[in-house]
Amino acid sequence: MMIARGWLVLEMTDSAFLVTATQAASMLPQLFTSLIGGFLADRFNRKKIIIFAELFNMSTLIVLSLLVITNVVEVWQIFVLSFMGGITFSMGFLARTSLVPSLVERNDMTSAVALFTTVFSAGQLIGPAIAGVLIESLGMGVTFLSSALVLIVALLILVPLKTISSGAPNGDTNRVAFIQSVAEGFSYVKKSNLVLGLMMLGLGATLFGFPFMSILPVFARDVLDVGANGLGWLAAMQGVGALIGSIIVASMRSHSQIKILTVAGSLGLPIFILLFALSSTYALSIALVIILGFFFQVFMTSNFTQVQIVVPDAIRGRVLSIRMIIFGIGPIGMIALGTVAELIGTVVATAAMGVIGFIFLSITIALFPALRKTESERS
Repeated sequence: MMIARGWLVLEMTDSAFLVTATQAASMLPQLFTSLIGGFLADRFNRKKIIIFAELFNMSTLIVLSLLVITNVVEVWQIFVLSFMGGITFSMGFLARTSLVPSLVERNDMTSAVALFTTVFSAGQLIGPAIAGVLIESLGMGVTFLSSALVLIVALLILVPLKTISSGAPNGDTNRVAFIQSVAEGFSYVKKSNLVLGLMMLGLGATLFGFPFMSILPVFARDVLDVGANGLGWLAAMQGVGALIGSIIVASMRSHSQIKILTVAGSLGLPIFILLFALSSTYALSIALVIILGFFFQVFMTSNFTQVQIVVPDAIRGRVLSIRMIIFGIGPIGMIALGTVAELIGTVVATAAMGVIGFIFLSITIALFPALRKTESERS
């Protein structure tokens, strides 16, 4: 969706800033709705929340596809629908990530969480490639409509899903006031050097890593000159790297191994953003984006997996909601990248983002010892 939406806005406005701003609109709600979503995920049936979120998301895609097909779409409409989709994504994502441990036994939790992100990475691989072909052959309207149809299949799979534990893991949670409940989540994060460190790493990756994907349409058209189909393959190859990264994390059985991958991913991500920004040939960019996708997914998967492992089930939704708030800060990085790209060029702006990201993430790793300590070092 990010790729197709970004290409649509680029074709309509020819503005790198508006491309990144539109993507930012889809993430902005996470700043305001994540705490509510985490509270709901710990209080109500998580599967029902996911179903509601996906139905609402499907409706926004159908509306956008109809606007494009009837040729009445305007940029402000894309902004509004992106914002609405961001609300349901925040609610649904928190319920999904909180639900995963309820589907498997505790011994299989690490692999299950990593497998969850592996499936997500597979979507990153298949989706953009299909989107690029659909945009070139059938147009933008059909592309968005196809995304809505995929959600119907997902809902048919989700409805009969059985869980090991209930959607509201702790009955006491139902009687805790919202503000007190949220405060418990913040208190837990503050007291845990590891979880706070993971949050700070997430902040660095969100500000200086994730915005890279929002400006990829500009690279495809203006730097590499490969069109919508080339954009689709760039995003798909990023998905290849992401899929490999998720599989590697899923194969790890110990918390210490996950920690090592988190550090490696956080340092590798900004380095390859810098290298990609400096590439002017399509073949080299394809190779670099595969490696970039690998490090991005290794970091994201191992980061979320650690949070899932160490946080108790009764408070997991609220802690994850704080992680999602940090993810929701992404619009700041996206808008900053788009603004600087308009002023000094896409290549220089993206390269600078990679350098700043490496410095920020390196300092964070140095400041939080729990991020580096393995189980053997603690014992």
